[in-house]
Amino acid sequence: MPVNILYLKKLSYFLTIFILILIHIFLKRLDLINFEYKIEFILTFIFYLSVTFISIRIIFDHEIMFKFMKRNKIKILLISFIVNLLIILSIKIYSFDYINIYTLSGLNEHRATHWLTNFQNYGFIKRSLVGTVYHFIFGNPPSYFNILVISYFVLISKIIIILYFSIDLLKRFYSNSNFVFVILFFTTPYFINFYLTDIGRLDQINNLILLMITIIILKNKLNYFLSITIGLLCVIGILVHEAFILIQIPYLIFIILMDFLNRNKLKDLNYISNFLIILLIMITGVYINFKFGYPTHISFDEMKILLEDYDSFIPRLDLIETFFADPIKNLNISRHWASTFNILNDYRAGPYLLIDFLLLNLPCIGLGIFILFKHLKQNKDKFFNLNYLILIFLLSQILIRFSITYIDYYRVFAYLILFIFLTNYYFYNFNSKIDTDLSEIYSFRLIYYGVFYNFALTGITVITAFGVGSPSIYLYIFDKIFFK
Repeated sequence: MPVNILYLKKLSYFLTIFILILIHIFLKRLDLINFEYKIEFILTFIFYLSVTFISIRIIFDHEIMFKFMKRNKIKILLISFIVNLLIILSIKIYSFDYINIYTLSGLNEHRATHWLTNFQNYGFIKRSLVGTVYHFIFGNPPSYFNILVISYFVLISKIIIILYFSIDLLKRFYSNSNFVFVILFFTTPYFINFYLTDIGRLDQINNLILLMITIIILKNKLNYFLSITIGLLCVIGILVHEAFILIQIPYLIFIILMDFLNRNKLKDLNYISNFLIILLIMITGVYINFKFGYPTHISFDEMKILLEDYDSFIPRLDLIETFFADPIKNLNISRHWASTFNILNDYRAGPYLLIDFLLLNLPCIGLGIFILFKHLKQNKDKFFNLNYLILIFLLSQILIRFSITYIDYYRVFAYLILFIFLTNYYFYNFNSKIDTDLSEIYSFRLIYYGVFYNFALTGITVITAFGVGSPSIYLYIFDKIFFK
């Protein structure tokens, strides 16, 4: 590139920083933003983040930067993850005066209440296995602090396993696109930021179970012992929370089926029998949940009395009705679809939430889907295109959420991000020569601007949406533009 063009580019970066500083000082001087602390936080955060990224771009040449990243890919992965964590934690600490302990810790009363029921005091009821195990070990329901500690242990365990998958992917199947995708996955708002604001959710334990089963499937040849182990882990997941039936089990069936086909076990009766063992145990767990999981030995009022005696925090008594609610008997898809697609009157209508999810995670989803379609296209002659079932599964998760109220949107969206990552990792294990590479210049642009986008949206989301059910910046914009 001619020298004068390089100078002009650097000059434009300096001018951009100068303009940002002027805007920041101007807003501070006019005192235009003190009426809303979130706006002030957003402007301050974006200012410092923009100056940092532009300064890096001025100092370092993109070719030198990307080559350095490739040589230190594992360190860059860990650094990007740590920086993302520091952004989240620093914003929470900086905004301490505006938030409560539940927002700071990520564990609220709603999710903590799910840990209080157990088989010993409430009889055999759904969603009570975690509380039962804790009560069996310690003889009493868990305190808020203990729930928090265990939840963070579960989250750290999940992160370690996902880091293991990521490092294995970069070491064994390195390509520029893989490297960029892993970085974007670890910095996207629906990964660590979501999990830190959703501490204590029983889904997180089920995600850990899913990851454990994935390791068993990918790293071992199925035998009777492993098949029974996988089946029992699925039953545990169902008893932890019945959403395991709708989310994790379909994905596990897909992974097991693809493993069966990709290992060319079409005529292997031993492998087929192991697959059937897993399915049989899964079905048994589903039957146990729906047949015996609803309270029959305790009434609504009796559950209320037991929960009211708890003193570590104030339990959410409105959760009691969810133990008695039967999603099959109360299913009304047409009525729920009418509510979901009420796009003229509700900025939280399903299509807006889906668009919001795609925008929040655009770099990660875009590259992840690109890699996934590369896998599917280059494997199109195998197994009658059955690998395309993953697309049906991903779409089915959205359609299921559009049809029932018992699974929150943000939980389904977080699962989709994780499933795209795991599926790409899975396909690489069976086709390491697949061509998904990108040129260095495009890879640098994706990782540089993608990470900036992810950091910016993560920070803004922490500021504007302290809880996972709060509106994100895009939903806020939809509301202000279309519904005011």
